[in-house]
Amino acid sequence: MHDECLPCLINQVVKVCHMVNVKDKDKIYRKVFKYLSELDFNKTNPEVIGQTFNMIKQSIGCDDTYLKTRQYYNLEFMQKIPEIEKVIYESSQPFDKAIKYAILGNILDFNPIHQLKFE
Repeated sequence: MHDECLPCLINQVVKVCHMVNVKDKDKIYRKVFKYLSELDFNKTNPEVIGQTFNMIKQSIGCDDTYLKTRQYYNLEFMQKIPEIEKVIYESSQPFDKAIKYAILGNILDFNPIHQLKFE
């Protein structure tokens, strides 16, 4: 775990708590801060992030903090399929255009440090 990652991790915790409308944010923050105050910096970033997200999931009783966000964007993208297909089929290089859309779909990140706007 790199100490430079701590501000981002805390930012993620705060934004996820707001995103899922946690009622008792203070309790989660205290739990996360206590965990971070005793952190073993030999752990990897994914281990630490996983533990902090487990704290949020346990507190809100939900295993998927991004469920509603993904459902919303899945519906938005499903409505765009005809438009996307049209762009691909009308392209001079449809395979390349389709690959670019596939890449775009794979790099979408619902991490709360990014903006959640469809544009």
